[in-house]
Amino acid sequence: MVHDELSKANELLIQTALDALCRYQDARNAFAPAKEIERLRQKYEAQMKILEEFQHKIHGL
Repeated sequence: MVHDELSKANELLIQTALDALCRYQDARNAFAPAKEIERLRQKYEAQMKILEEFQHKIHGL
């Protein structure tokens, strides 16, 4: 049961990070204002950090 919950949480974090990456890349491809691109890049990096920390925690690293 705990394993299933951890897997679901991991999948959600992965999807959230991928969504943030897509928004960042879309903004770059659309030549959005530099401030918007930077904001989205920072949001993507923050999501990846959360994902990385979660994965390290569940794998005991």
